[in-house]
Amino acid sequence: MKCRTVLMGLVICLLFVSSAYSASLAFKSIPLSSDILAVGNEAGRVNYYTSPFNLPNRVPNTDVLLVLMAYEVNDEYNFFTLNVPDSERRVINDAHYRDARGSRYYAGKLLPSGGSWATQIVPLRQSLLRTQGNILGIHTRTDSGSASGNTDDIKVTRMYLIYYVT
Repeated sequence: MKCRTVLMGLVICLLFVSSAYSASLAFKSIPLSSDILAVGNEAGRVNYYTSPFNLPNRVPNTDVLLVLMAYEVNDEYNFFTLNVPDSERRVINDAHYRDARGSRYYAGKLLPSGGSWATQIVPLRQSLLRTQGNILGIHTRTDSGSASGNTDDIKVTRMYLIYYVT
């Protein structure tokens, strides 16, 4: 399973890079509140939002990849959001996975990694990102997709975006 996941990630990266045309690639580190960020009910936060970050000189209408290391992702309902306005965060924070997935802010899901660190590559919809003031949300859920109860306890680190610049 891990080999297949890594292989799929490499294929996505190769397709991403091969479609670059005349643009260059940039790598943007996403700021976290600690080197290894814990999210889940044991960490005391089921929903985490990064500080705002910018993507200077990003080429519009091009794909973006989120690359990160994740640990102890056991449930299949943990997910990312992008640029959820403050006025709508409560709805997303309390949403069941199926409802969050239908949201216009849903950016992708974390894949199960078990009890080891695993590199994850998540293609992000280009329409979700802006040049300035982006905020990434990390959301954990229970094994049935609920936001309340015993949510998955995960750790993430080394989060980067790979994107095209002019």
